[in-house]
Amino acid sequence: MNAGQQPDQQALVQNVANCIRMSQSGKPDQIKQAEQQLESQQQNANFGPLLLRLITNDSVDANIKLGAAIYFKNYVKKYWGHEQDIICVDDQNFIKTAIVRVMLHCDKNSQRLLSEAITIIASHDFYRKWDTLLPELIEKLKSEQNFENICGVLRIIESITCRYPDKEQNVSLVEEIRYILELFQDLWLTLLRKWSQPIVESFGTQTPSQGPPQSVVSGGAPQINQVRYQILSLEQLILIFFDLNSVDLIEFFENKMSSWAKLFELLLQTDDKFNIFGSASDVPGPLDRVRTAIVRALKLFNSKYEEEYSKYVPSFVQFVCLLLTTINDDERYDQLAAESIAYLSSVACQQWNAKLFSKTQILNDIVQRILMRNIRLRESDINMYETNGEDWTRRDMEGSDLYTRRRGAVDLVRALCQNFEAEITTIILSHVATLMRNYQQNPAQNFIDKDTAINLILAVSIKGQTKLMGATKLNTHVPVMQFFQQHILPELQASKKSAHPIILSDCLKFVIIFRSQWPKDNFLQLLPMSTTFLSNEDYVLHTYAAIAIDKILAMREYETADKTTNKENHSAAKPNVNGAAAPTFAYKYPKTLILESLQGVLSALFTVLATYEESYTNEYVMKCIMRVISRAEHGCVAVIEPVVKHCCGILQNVSKNPQKPLFNHYLFECMAALIRFVCDDHYDASNNRENIVKFEQVLMTPFLRILDMDQASEFHPYIYQLIGLMLRIRNRVDSDYASLFDKLLETSLWNNDGNIVAISGTFADYLRLVKVEEFVDDRRLTGMLGIYQHLLSKRTQDFHAFKILSAIFQYVPLVKLSKYLKEIVELVCIRIRAKKSTALCGHFIVALSVFIYRHGVAPLLAAAEQIQPGIFSMIVEKIWLVYARHVTDLIDRKILTIGMIKMCHNPAFLQNPKLAVFYPQIVECVVHIFEAGPLQSNEQKTAEFYLSKLEEQGAGNKFCGLSFAKSPSHDVTAQEQDPRKVLLQCLSGTLGGDANMKQQLSKQLSVAVRNSVNRYAQQFNVGFMLPTN
Repeated sequence: MNAGQQPDQQALVQNVANCIRMSQSGKPDQIKQAEQQLESQQQNANFGPLLLRLITNDSVDANIKLGAAIYFKNYVKKYWGHEQDIICVDDQNFIKTAIVRVMLHCDKNSQRLLSEAITIIASHDFYRKWDTLLPELIEKLKSEQNFENICGVLRIIESITCRYPDKEQNVSLVEEIRYILELFQDLWLTLLRKWSQPIVESFGTQTPSQGPPQSVVSGGAPQINQVRYQILSLEQLILIFFDLNSVDLIEFFENKMSSWAKLFELLLQTDDKFNIFGSASDVPGPLDRVRTAIVRALKLFNSKYEEEYSKYVPSFVQFVCLLLTTINDDERYDQLAAESIAYLSSVACQQWNAKLFSKTQILNDIVQRILMRNIRLRESDINMYETNGEDWTRRDMEGSDLYTRRRGAVDLVRALCQNFEAEITTIILSHVATLMRNYQQNPAQNFIDKDTAINLILAVSIKGQTKLMGATKLNTHVPVMQFFQQHILPELQASKKSAHPIILSDCLKFVIIFRSQWPKDNFLQLLPMSTTFLSNEDYVLHTYAAIAIDKILAMREYETADKTTNKENHSAAKPNVNGAAAPTFAYKYPKTLILESLQGVLSALFTVLATYEESYTNEYVMKCIMRVISRAEHGCVAVIEPVVKHCCGILQNVSKNPQKPLFNHYLFECMAALIRFVCDDHYDASNNRENIVKFEQVLMTPFLRILDMDQASEFHPYIYQLIGLMLRIRNRVDSDYASLFDKLLETSLWNNDGNIVAISGTFADYLRLVKVEEFVDDRRLTGMLGIYQHLLSKRTQDFHAFKILSAIFQYVPLVKLSKYLKEIVELVCIRIRAKKSTALCGHFIVALSVFIYRHGVAPLLAAAEQIQPGIFSMIVEKIWLVYARHVTDLIDRKILTIGMIKMCHNPAFLQNPKLAVFYPQIVECVVHIFEAGPLQSNEQKTAEFYLSKLEEQGAGNKFCGLSFAKSPSHDVTAQEQDPRKVLLQCLSGTLGGDANMKQQLSKQLSVAVRNSVNRYAQQFNVGFMLPTN
């Protein structure tokens, strides 16, 4: 940088620093202004390097540096790796050259953020576009003396390798791993040996000690901190080892197995007995983390490379068992305990390792010393139940992503049952009997014993389960029904619920898990019994009650379709691929009983949301409400007003500060389901469309208010979908809906991905209902085309761009459309030249097919000729014939095939020599599409259909479309005959009785296609046959 540039550079740095300071002010207007200024600069050259300079500027406040690191990480995440280099090449090179040095010289928080930025950059550029990174890091490892910096360097390497466990093995991945190994494998083993030795000497449990190791504590806090990071550096080495071997067994590590296995054994026998590092009772210490990483790596080798690793199994089992019996119940050891138990499970379930556990005494020791300790509740668990019911529910009922001690213990029981079912069951049932005797002596004091007993029964009895049906395969040695009758049902049926809430929630969980096992009489008692717990203020209890109701109502009984069934309680039977009757199902809980208790159950569920602060946005309760509504279907007409009123009130409250994406999604699904079930005569012919007025009167005012609230922007896509649903059902556009159409033309709406998904189909709904000649003036048409152009420029929004374009082609008259046609096609051609994709080309030719079906091919040819003479023949050859077979949507395939048939039989096409040559290829392509599968679905859109779609897609932080508010496809060919018959009629009309033309076409078609055409002629009784010779 020369002297003339220095003041400008300093001014820019100061300006960015001021913007970051304003963004941290806590004042909304200043924050918004600062964010807008920073956003406007992010695509300017030198912005990224400027942030890095700011982070290393000693004169800048620490909060500003941290803010700069946050913005830098977000800047990299947003702009790095795009098809077009938004960050200029010079800036990219500067960042890649400077970022490691900057990271190692900044504070811990900024270091973490910059490490994440390096990970993002590496995911795009490593190693071919960033071949200097690993050599630079390795040089740092060789020269750096500060273990805090060494650990930072290793974290960068691990941030690269951590992607490998989730990746499929391929040539590119193998080459990348080989590249890392060539530079790093020898150094890895050298560092492991070098750093392990002093740690084992200082902390080894085999080393006698009367006090803290002097080699660590003699240097005071600085020395202790260096040793802490030395141990954490060892952890990073082991994590890298795990990542590299997760794809395939690395030859180097196989050859050196005796070396690293010995070091792992020694490290497993270390312990910070004097808590030198000051680890809290609920936070893993450095040695805990190293041992956890080792056990996790051993579990990988045992499951994937047992042949090479098998000789080390006995000794590692011994060390892991010893470890589990020496660590205490503090939360700091939870992850280590869970991974260690998981390792034992992986060994125990393998037949060839059965001899390690074959003695009854060994099984008894495992149950007594490992299993019972880790499945039993601790004070910290009870505290979680009482203070954080939501986390308890996720961990206890859903399993969550956290692998807990109890979950590990359950897995260990089931692993041991694979080879020792009778033996382990006998031992566990003996413990269960003892625990239940203890509980019965003093239920209030010994409730933990019953909780342990219930969870032992769950662990040992279940051999198979599914999400829909719960436990489906049981251990025959366990008297599940007897346990239910003696110890579960009495607690749930007691008029005075004196048992501890944990026991009652365990009993509800027991009912939920074994729901498919109960006889019909017991099963029908479950819903009213569960409903009684909705009034309990305990979060877990009323939540489990809601989950129980949800699961009970979802339960199915499968049977053959030829049995006499109650139509209202059964799914429609459909033929399978062989034409035979496919299995159908009945809901186990009948709809008639649901309708009898509908008002009471819904009232109790809404009361939970309104009464208990912790359940204000309880997603399980809201999902249960949605389940009840979906099972009641048209029966909801009796509760429209109170339910809509409740939903509207909840919506207005949560819109002030939206927090729970799942809760919000289920809330809107409830409203959409109600509208569809009681108003949509396409769903049920007995529905009255005029019921929609009741919804509009209650919902439209709060909807429009929320659309003006920036803080509720995640609700906007949902609201647009519900408005679109109400518009389709009311089937007419009044002045209020007309004004809303103009709001949809605002470009700002289309910068939100959720809005794009939600409203791209709404234009077609409007255009279907209005008098297009009057409603669509130039302003509105250019507005729609502008949105089409805007979405076409976004690589991920092709589908929605063409959804809008197809609606325009389908409904707007040619007289209004013709002057824009050249530009419409040209924009796509430009986009295809820049970045062609299968999806883009498929959407394009479907949209052209819509146009051809409505307006013919001649206007399209004329517009294309204005772009470039002969370009349409290039579109047919290079795009249409290449990508037509890749269109997968059933209605799109139907539109496409009919459009192609109409196109190639149009005089404008046939009379154009450059196009006519493609006639046989188009026929061939169309028949191939016919033979690939059906062109439309006759699947009935039942409540179960929508619910299953919702279960498949899930709902989370990213916007998901509402299953019950899906916009139907606007099939421009809806009135057409079977496309195969259309093809025959066009062939007959074009070729007629001209034997020569038929012979010529027949020679240009494959034998399979020729035979298919003749088969269609027989099937549809059309007098047209192609010669077969």
